[in-house]
Amino acid sequence: MKQIVLALFLASLVLPGIGQHQTAKREKKHTPAMSEFRVSAQENKKVKEKEFSPFSFLEAGIMGVKNNAQADSALMYIDFGQEFMLIAKELPVYYDGTYNIKELERWYIDEFDKEYLPGEKQAAFYDDEGNIVRMETFYWVIDQWVPFYAIEMEMDKFGDEVLYIEYFYNDDASAWEVDYGFRAVDEMNENDQLSVRIWEYYDSWNRSWVQDEKEEYFYNDAHALVEMLFSWYDEWEDSWEPETRLAFELDDNNTWESGYSWQWDWFEEEWLKVFKYIDIDWFNFDLLQFTDMTVLVNQEALDFDDFDKNITDEEIDWLEFMKMVAAFNVEGKMILMQQEYHDEDLEVWVGAFKSEWDYDALGNLTYYAYSIHDADDWELVEGAKAEFEYNEDQSVKAIDVYLLEDDWKNEFEHLLRFELYYSEEVTSVPQIGIMNSLQVYPNPVNSGLHMVWGGSDDIVDVTIVSMDGKVVAGYPQYAVSAGIPLTFDVSHLQNGVYIIRCQGKTGSSVARFVKK
Repeated sequence: MKQIVLALFLASLVLPGIGQHQTAKREKKHTPAMSEFRVSAQENKKVKEKEFSPFSFLEAGIMGVKNNAQADSALMYIDFGQEFMLIAKELPVYYDGTYNIKELERWYIDEFDKEYLPGEKQAAFYDDEGNIVRMETFYWVIDQWVPFYAIEMEMDKFGDEVLYIEYFYNDDASAWEVDYGFRAVDEMNENDQLSVRIWEYYDSWNRSWVQDEKEEYFYNDAHALVEMLFSWYDEWEDSWEPETRLAFELDDNNTWESGYSWQWDWFEEEWLKVFKYIDIDWFNFDLLQFTDMTVLVNQEALDFDDFDKNITDEEIDWLEFMKMVAAFNVEGKMILMQQEYHDEDLEVWVGAFKSEWDYDALGNLTYYAYSIHDADDWELVEGAKAEFEYNEDQSVKAIDVYLLEDDWKNEFEHLLRFELYYSEEVTSVPQIGIMNSLQVYPNPVNSGLHMVWGGSDDIVDVTIVSMDGKVVAGYPQYAVSAGIPLTFDVSHLQNGVYIIRCQGKTGSSVARFVKK
């Protein structure tokens, strides 16, 4: 029910006063996909990392790419702007009789010995539709693969992410342990329809699952959904407190024709009718995928302090407030969600924001963009895209990944390239991008990273880049001597994989290290 509820909730967020008493009293701790606009910045980051992005390609490589053939290996390049550098190869192992990658090893280039060395490995598990539901990550440490962290996820038929868990590996217990997560606990009615969904988040301090929000669904005699009630859990009072209620009027086909929403007034302990939904058109009502919806607002709700609580339904002055427009491809995947607001002075609808997606014939997400409307045009705020090349049999040949790095430019910048090879394995290290040797140790590292520069320059620029392409540390005009180790404090970096780069007048070199 992601798309419909997301739109309806969004309307309530832009009104001052409405629902603020509840929000101020508690902190949102989970990230249900249907209400992604209501989470904290930290939780939003977790959501974004799961979406299509250069981060997902750097994390999983070709693991998440849908293909119609089994590639034997792939080369991974990173675009540093002035040069295009080969940094690793990937070696996949497939589940028997499928194109789903079971394990993917990534071997990074050792520039000193001009060979590939093992770095990390992902193990993937799939559902019946071929979607990854769990991925475990291992690092190569002292001649063996060591488990490090894992992610588990699950979607329901409406497109809601009903399970997301991050695990870390406890070496002492030799077991995976939950570090962060949220999940939906569902109850079904006698007709196998969703009746109650309780969202729980994982309390890492007490190491237990905790109730957070509840959704209740009510149906008519024809088993059509007519009402939804949303509540939040008050841990202090050990009780569920109402927050929002939605009710819909149905047409002759038992589909939503119009509806209303109420917000709960804590002080007066009564429901306040705030929004009305009209002109609803459907792409697929069974999945609650709408294409058009107009939202009206109770004029009294615009000034919450002077809200007339005694006004009758017949006396409500409804104002045109916003429009939601969505589009889907033939496979039923959303490719557009756009919001417009009504300018009362000009009496016209004006664009507010839109999200766009695109897919290739294999089902790979190739484009994502979030834009806001400024002046007379749309401006990109965030986005990523992947350009696929295909062989004659339509198997994937290469992938170029782009990121909207600087939104003021309103353009995408090239970050990564993957080249896939079939019926052969890439074993040699091409000289592409290898200009001078660079060694780092220990690897993985906790705090002090030692770097040995093998070039002839005595002044270089040292840069540390995260695997999403962002510079996290820089040391310009740094004095070095060939063969003499230098030490950099990396204790402030988050755990993960990084690239360190040395740039001199006569050449440059990169090395990979793991912050643990």
